[in-house]
Amino acid sequence: MIEEARARGVEIWAAQHPYTATQSNLRAYALPRWATAGGQEEIVRRFANPDTLAILRVQIMESLAMRGGPERILIVDGDPALNGRTLAQLAAEWGMDVPSTAQRIFTESGNASVMNLDLYDIENTRYLARTPWMMTCTDGRPPSETQLITHPRVYGAFPRKLRLFALDGDDVSVPFAIRSFSGLAADFYGLERGYVEEGRIADIVVLDLDAYRDLATYDEPRQFSEGVVHVLVNGEFAIREGTFLETVAGRAIRAPWQHMND
Repeated sequence: MIEEARARGVEIWAAQHPYTATQSNLRAYALPRWATAGGQEEIVRRFANPDTLAILRVQIMESLAMRGGPERILIVDGDPALNGRTLAQLAAEWGMDVPSTAQRIFTESGNASVMNLDLYDIENTRYLARTPWMMTCTDGRPPSETQLITHPRVYGAFPRKLRLFALDGDDVSVPFAIRSFSGLAADFYGLERGYVEEGRIADIVVLDLDAYRDLATYDEPRQFSEGVVHVLVNGEFAIREGTFLETVAGRAIRAPWQHMND
């Protein structure tokens, strides 16, 4: 569909991270859409209705089955009482069945951040990496201090993609992958950045390709990658000879297009 739209002249781009697990929240993965309408108050009301509850219990299990079952739903929430357990493990810990466990989370906590393990097929990820309009992203944000278990994508997405598909594989060239990290995203957002050229703003990363690799895992996600030699932000060293200098040289960039509320 994207290729067909682009062929018609529609400007469509996309972005990927190179992991087989995704991250969202338990409502999105376990509840049917109709059950979330109206927000938290309505969700609680529906669970309190015996007839609706009977339907929800069935549909929660159906929703989870499409994602590999409760064993594949790993809770990565800021609440340490939930974090680091699969939904199946939490159900066993609480002595409840899975629908009742989900109901307790929804009614007591409102929601929970979760990962869906092994949701994506690595061959699909490999295919997407070869498309010229596919940018690279983490699709995440820095986890809270209480999230001991979280998605490794925040720490390792970029070196993992380069290592998997260019350095250790032959799916794409190193320049092709690097462009998906930098110039492609700059083109998408219309920024005067993303390329090493005279007159450009000096945001530059120098990598040791032999050493550049991700260390973050699902069990130990808070591991910074290695192999980054230098980083310059706005022409100032943020990392030099592999050492983080705590330089704060970045600045917010205003979008080049006009916002509706301007």
